Amino acid sequence: LSVMNSPHEIIRDEAKRGVKNMVVVGTDKLVGQVLDTLAKYPEMALGIIPVGEPTEMAANFGIPKDLTGACYILANRLIRRVSLGKINNSYFLYQAEISGRNIVVDCDGQYKICPETAATVKINNILAPTGEVLQTTVIPRSGGLLGNRNVGQSVFTSQRVTIEQPAKTKILADDNKEVLTPAKIELTGIKLKVIVGKGMGKTEST
Repeated sequence: LSVMNSPHEIIRDEAKRGVKNMVVVGTDKLVGQVLDTLAKYPEMALGIIPVGEPTEMAANFGIPKDLTGACYILANRLIRRVSLGKINNSYFLYQAEISGRNIVVDCDGQYKICPETAATVKINNILAPTGEVLQTTVIPRSGGLLGNRNVGQSVFTSQRVTIEQPAKTKILADDNKEVLTPAKIELTGIKLKVIVGKGMGKTEST
């Protein structure tokens, strides 16, 4: 990269040239920056070499932090088609998360989740067995002599999630992109090809 170009310009230009793979070398922030552009070219496979911190995205797709291991996975080229999630006007690859009190989560307009205590709510688009629904995990937190601690969790699935309360609260998408409530979270139907490690769900070899 240079001051004369950007990740978006590189992806656009390389897609026009017929390039089939785009490898991002860096942190979650850099991967997050290219998602909106990669969504326009879903047949271009995304590879990740994690460098720096945080690199949770790579870990969630079975990619190790060591350079040799990451390059081996790229060479092996196991492809998982991931349904991109969308939170308001931004795409995310695997998860959106909000923490706090008085959180209200609406699932498909059919029911609402209202934790009675402070909680962390994670909306994930790659954990559900079918991969075609959002999986919402609610993790209540309890205070007391031992301080805040997790006290069990509940899991729900839906096609769409809306978080309206509390107002103007930060939701963190893919550990790097902040969006304020109210927020609508849904699957886009765009299947992004991601190069993953072994044991990462249904894959195809190319």
